[in-house]
Amino acid sequence: MNGNEQRRIRAEVVPVGPLLSNSYIVWLEGSSEGVVVDCGDEAPRIAGVLAAYGLEPKALLLTHGHLDHTGGVKAFVERFPIPFYMHADEIPIFKTIREQGALFGMLIGEPPEAKDFLSDGANFTAAGLDFSVLHTPGHTPGSLCFLTGGMLFSGDVLFQGAVGRTDLPGGSSKQLMASLERLKALPPETIVFPGHGPSTTVREELSRNPYLRGMF
Repeated sequence: MNGNEQRRIRAEVVPVGPLLSNSYIVWLEGSSEGVVVDCGDEAPRIAGVLAAYGLEPKALLLTHGHLDHTGGVKAFVERFPIPFYMHADEIPIFKTIREQGALFGMLIGEPPEAKDFLSDGANFTAAGLDFSVLHTPGHTPGSLCFLTGGMLFSGDVLFQGAVGRTDLPGGSSKQLMASLERLKALPPETIVFPGHGPSTTVREELSRNPYLRGMF
């Protein structure tokens, strides 16, 4: 974090939508700017949390293209004209969020055009935060994890005690296991903020998660 190393990074979880996907607001303590990770639904609610902390969003990072993580993107970027970033391999999934919504009886408009992409090993900076980008396919072809200041935003790749499903279009058990091997190599104290459910740590998952313990 260079000159910002002594400033604590804050992360606020906002569970949204009928599937309770986790949106995150990330910022440096004392800053007036932040980054949002995933916006699956309830864009006005996320905007309200930003306002409560006095934050202006500077970027929207998307872990993957499933509806429950991207369904609110259109409304959010219409409210805040900021770029949103994903892996290029997620475009086919992101383009179908309207059809995905229909499966759940949800009316979702056409998604905005994706223009900004991140790839494995990229370093991304916004709102004074430095993110390392990890391409972690398996749940979807373009699943990304974002690492900053000892915090990993893992989307639907890694959960507390579980991992992402691989039986949806584009899923691959083999790719997911390779991605998990990468996450296992992170420092044990790394805090994991998943796409659903409570936060955990790499250490905790190495000790209790059967998928990281080689039981599958």
